[in-house]
Amino acid sequence: MKQPPTLMPESFSDLEQLIAARHGGLSTRLKDIAAFVLAHPNTIALETVATVAEQARVPPSALVRFAQALGFDGFSDMQRLFRLRLVEQMPSYADRLAQRESGDAAPGDSLDRLAQAAHRAIDELAVETPRADLAAAADRLAGARRILIVAQRRSLPVATYLLYGLLNLERPVQLLDNQGGMLGQQLKTLARGDVLLAASYRPYAPETLEAVRAAEAQGLGIVVITDLQLSPLAAHGRPTLFVRDAEIQNVRSLSASMCLATSLVIETGKRLVGGRGRRQE
Repeated sequence: MKQPPTLMPESFSDLEQLIAARHGGLSTRLKDIAAFVLAHPNTIALETVATVAEQARVPPSALVRFAQALGFDGFSDMQRLFRLRLVEQMPSYADRLAQRESGDAAPGDSLDRLAQAAHRAIDELAVETPRADLAAAADRLAGARRILIVAQRRSLPVATYLLYGLLNLERPVQLLDNQGGMLGQQLKTLARGDVLLAASYRPYAPETLEAVRAAEAQGLGIVVITDLQLSPLAAHGRPTLFVRDAEIQNVRSLSASMCLATSLVIETGKRLVGGRGRRQE
């Protein structure tokens, strides 16, 4: 049902929060659309409703219903916030938007397209990541008695790099890899002063969520790296760092995630060198 005009979001950040707040009351199809629009904000900004519907594998009318459920008159009214996000945060996108609307397509093979998409994803990461959240995450890792890293599937390379980087900083760190199905036993080693560093992207690994809940039950510090406000891990991170990686032909890279992981290692190292790393109480 269309929401009162007073509830309409006025910025993309407001829209993200509204979608997260309304998510539980949406139909299954509208929940799928919510996940798609948050994961592909540039597609929503740059493409027509017909193209978005094709990529999201829903009828255009479903996109209109989704927009109206959030208080907009229709899809184009909602799309305005996605376009505003690009124009305000990345001025170079204004030319790209004009090019798309004129019907011109940028040439290039898969490497060119992926490189361009990765560049945009890293630009978005730099613009949209709150520096206070990055600092808070580094503070937790620098002050931890021990760091436990958990990740599965696509996020595993990110976890492996974090393990490598933090070991090079001589941090006590362990990868909870669920080898042999022993995650439950690994979680039993969690102790006061530990910090759990969890990474997971759609479709979110249940093992990672299990580890986050176990750490939360013990009152441990938790740092989360994930992709969407709708991620089941997002509410557990203190802080949560969000990253949207490049994607072409339904294949997602890890370029932005690796950039974030590298930055997190560097920031943690700064605190250790500066003598500010203290064990968590």
